Amino acid sequence: MVARLGNVLYWLGCVAALVIFVFDAALWKWGAQGIDNVMVGVLAVFGFAVWLVGRACRYVLSGT
Repeated sequence: MVARLGNVLYWLGCVAALVIFVFDAALWKWGAQGIDNVMVGVLAVFGFAVWLVGRACRYVLSGT
């Protein structure tokens, strides 16, 4: 049961990271006014951190 929770949290982290990356790519592509490259980088790092937390949950809870 705990292993399944780890997998669910991992996939939720993947979906959240994907949404963040798509939003980040849209900001970078169309260059929303007032958004600079630092903000795009911060969003990319945040998306990676969200994915990494999901991966850690999967590792800790399911052992894979």
